[in-house]
Amino acid sequence: MKKRVMLAAVISCVVISVLSAQQSIEGVLRKFDGAISQAAIPKAQVSIGFISYAETDTSGTVVPWMQSEIKKAAAKMRHIDVIQSKMLPPQEQTGIATRGASFGKHRTIAPKDRKYILTGKYYENKTAGVVELTLELSSTSGKLLASETASIPMTEISNRNLMLYPENLAQAEAIKEEFTQAAAEVQNAEPTAANKTPQKAGSPSATAKSGTIDITAVMLDSENNLVDILYPGDTVKFLVSTGTDAYIAIMGIDAQGNQYWLPVQNNFLKADMPRTFPDGDVDYQVVDGVFGSEHLFIYAASTPDGLPKPVGEGAYQPNTVLNATRGMIAVAKQKKLETGTFVIPYTVMKK
Repeated sequence: MKKRVMLAAVISCVVISVLSAQQSIEGVLRKFDGAISQAAIPKAQVSIGFISYAETDTSGTVVPWMQSEIKKAAAKMRHIDVIQSKMLPPQEQTGIATRGASFGKHRTIAPKDRKYILTGKYYENKTAGVVELTLELSSTSGKLLASETASIPMTEISNRNLMLYPENLAQAEAIKEEFTQAAAEVQNAEPTAANKTPQKAGSPSATAKSGTIDITAVMLDSENNLVDILYPGDTVKFLVSTGTDAYIAIMGIDAQGNQYWLPVQNNFLKADMPRTFPDGDVDYQVVDGVFGSEHLFIYAASTPDGLPKPVGEGAYQPNTVLNATRGMIAVAKQKKLETGTFVIPYTVMKK
């Protein structure tokens, strides 16, 4: 009996020790506030970027609540001033929009600009009964200033009836895996003689694969803020830029797996000159009744022949994205042209 009591006491101490080591979202923001102070920055302008579940690029209904908690905590800090993403120049927004990936050209931000992006990923720790939210504070040029993890009790999330991820997570993961493979195949496509353009040593694109087109694309709401969470009735647009002159096509896959092509009136883009789509009289509005993770794919080619052939509306099938990309690569090898592909993931939620 005494051994059992002693064992229970030891377990109790371990649990208390683990709980005391955890920190709240406000605790994380205080650490960030201290890091900004140590960097000798009186006030940093911080834009709250994308927060997603694990590596899926999807969001559950818990994310808007997390963003709200971050804003409330930031309001208590001395050195943090939360700003909307529309206050950042387009070239600085790409750090949020590409979720840390490097696409296109980026301007180096001087320290005096004092602008930062706060992004995060969260995971469920079933053993500890918490959701671990890892937040990163980075400059708009991509330099990491601080990274901290907050622990949120699952009871708090369940009591609020919040979800960690959309119901169609399996489809979202399959599409992401397929796109990752497709993008790798574009990058690794055998360059043709026509694509082997001489480049200056040390230039930004000198190490890039020949035959590929860099694409940067962001989704904006009606007020020009970057968004990856939408609600029925929202009107959005897409800002697209390519590293070289290119023709584009835009395909979407909604939460129910329906495939569609976004109307494009003039699909020719000049290099490094962003354009907004849809570019005709059509508005892109989120419809009611379809919720979950959705994807928009931007395909680019140096001639119209290299783009995927639009097909009628249909359901998403395995290899949909791969087949479209491989078709582009096949044409590129035959006709000696450049191609590229890019994806914008987002989640539609109920109000």
